[in-house]
Amino acid sequence: PMLKITALATAYETIHFGNVSLENGSILLPTNRIPDIFKHFTTGKYLIQNIDFNGQVTLLPDEKGKQKTIYPDVSVQIKDLDTPEKAKENFSISAKTPAGGAIQGQGDMRLSPFSLVVNTEFDGFSASDVFPLLSNASLLNNLSGVLAGKGSFSLPKRKFSGRLQLTKGSVRKAQSTIFSFNDMIFDGINYSSEPFQLEIASAIINQPQFSWQV
Repeated sequence: PMLKITALATAYETIHFGNVSLENGSILLPTNRIPDIFKHFTTGKYLIQNIDFNGQVTLLPDEKGKQKTIYPDVSVQIKDLDTPEKAKENFSISAKTPAGGAIQGQGDMRLSPFSLVVNTEFDGFSASDVFPLLSNASLLNNLSGVLAGKGSFSLPKRKFSGRLQLTKGSVRKAQSTIFSFNDMIFDGINYSSEPFQLEIASAIINQPQFSWQV
């Protein structure tokens, strides 16, 4: 890894980190809460202007027994974090998964208070990796398959609006598959985690199969 900091400055009790660049880095992030380090930038004691990161991101679940998710090829650029009034279209991300999935997104990010709104497009993701990041609801976490989509994603309150497509999917309960399909397309999705709300304008399911045990 190589860390580069430029335009570092200090005044009174404030430290301004200026421009931070990390090449071939590795970051660990919790999945269900805002990283604690962000809290240090809400008091005015620390400031940062631009961030340029390339490397690996590992998402760590808070629940014991759940597997971490590793994205080995992530690129993130964030600008104007020290001037919230300029924080428009200042965030961009691109990433690939080991299985060949890809995501791209652009949007707005602020540190104080933290907020992120990203217009994103992605494909080739495992549903079992993505849905637990959105909600603990069994309705979503029992779904498996290959996920693609396009829409708007927001933090810290997790929200998504847009379109999702799930291929070679199934719904499992315990060790049994109760519903499977070749392809499922959801249009007009409006999802919010707090409080939990899920609205879908339309759903198209190709080759559905149901299983019942009597």
